[in-house]
Amino acid sequence: MKHTLRLILAVVFVMPLLGHASSIGPGTSMPERHRAFLESHCKNCHGPEKQKGQFRVDDLPLGISSVASAERWQKVLNQLNSGEMPPEDEKQPPSALKADFLEDLANVMVAARRTLADQKGAITMRRLNRREYKNTLRELLGVEINVSDLPSDSGTGAFDTVGSNLFMSGNQFEQYQALGREALSEAFEQLAAADVQKLIHIEAEETLKTITRSIEDLKSGADRAELWVKAVEEAAARPENATVVAELKKASKDDASFRRSWKLIPGAP
Repeated sequence: MKHTLRLILAVVFVMPLLGHASSIGPGTSMPERHRAFLESHCKNCHGPEKQKGQFRVDDLPLGISSVASAERWQKVLNQLNSGEMPPEDEKQPPSALKADFLEDLANVMVAARRTLADQKGAITMRRLNRREYKNTLRELLGVEINVSDLPSDSGTGAFDTVGSNLFMSGNQFEQYQALGREALSEAFEQLAAADVQKLIHIEAEETLKTITRSIEDLKSGADRAELWVKAVEEAAARPENATVVAELKKASKDDASFRRSWKLIPGAP
């Protein structure tokens, strides 16, 4: 039993690593001239003496040859694109210089992703996607876990297991670990309660009241919806709204999508 438990713990916590390759082939490099940009506008806050956000650029390699280096450059790209870096109270780079840096970095990131994804026929490790992780936890521990918080499984066409889309960042690994711990806790609770017997008494009258209230709420909602649809149609039928309604109906594929544009119809509730 102890050996089995150790195996389950190892699989649950190590399993997400199946999607992460630390170094996968030659990458693409930023032009050497951009090192001066980092030195002038980033190094003061992200250098050897000060590391805001625990991030350094002085040891950032120009060559992107691994997922780890790609993630670091992606952070640079995100911060510069958002306008958060450099901060407003710091010296700002000339617009043309910043645009040149961002253009080269964006192109390099696209090329690096393509290079890192090309394994020349070699089988590489990847993370389990949502469906695979959920199914594995169910088979191992007998529990159903909501995996909607995990990173989305983008893929090619109808496939959600394309290896190049299933790499993993540190934050995502922590998400997998958290769900693994949740699955283990639920499995232990079920195991502890396996021999517990409970006698449950259900009053039919009380259950009927609950069902009746639910039906009444549904009927009330349907009635209100019907009144609202009628009011929207009345507003749409007004002569002064004819032009707006014609444009909306032209852009709508059916009555339901037309009514979703109710805010654009003057007088609609």
